[in-house]
Amino acid sequence: MQTLQSVKSSFQVNFIDQLKSIAKFKIETDGNFQQNIVEPIKIIALDEDGNVAPAVNFSGIVNVTSDPDTVNITPNQLQAKDFVNGIAEVKMIASSDNTVTIKAQDGALVGQSDPLVMEDKQVFADINISNNHYDAIKYLKDENIIGGYADGTFKPNNTVNRAEALKMLMLAFNVDVGGPFTLNFSDTDKSAWYAPTIATGVARGIVAGYSDELSSQLTL
Repeated sequence: MQTLQSVKSSFQVNFIDQLKSIAKFKIETDGNFQQNIVEPIKIIALDEDGNVAPAVNFSGIVNVTSDPDTVNITPNQLQAKDFVNGIAEVKMIASSDNTVTIKAQDGALVGQSDPLVMEDKQVFADINISNNHYDAIKYLKDENIIGGYADGTFKPNNTVNRAEALKMLMLAFNVDVGGPFTLNFSDTDKSAWYAPTIATGVARGIVAGYSDELSSQLTL
């Protein structure tokens, strides 16, 4: 007589939620452009919850246009296959300095950018877009970390002294300047522009003078 033994196996089944349909497009830019310079633009497919759709499922063609029609967009038509993880990229070149908006549309699926304005190519009188450090200098100016000289120049080849370096560092790290601090170095002017900065830096232990108390030898 034979005995039959049944063996039961268990399986874990994971269910994947159905992909949600695309509800609209989002146009992502840096908010500005430079005339006759290539600028990247992202076209992002969003579902009804406002999340990036990892897999696009629309049919038809997405037309990418500008208002006013002074921008060359490449490519200006997108298909579903052009979206990778829900994002497609196009490039634009503006032929004028007019403020523009970018629009992506496939039937009822629509997306429009915020206005793009032309970026100033001349950040200081002696610093323009051809300078290798233009972006870095412009960023520091936009963040009010540097202000240049009274004549509108930046003087990029000048040596930065300790007071200037200290001020930039404190502005960059949002260190408040002020308080009942005293400045007791023999080589500093208590009425000079740098006085509050150095006094605050010393009080907070950021900088210190040497044994002869000369702030021209401050250690940063």
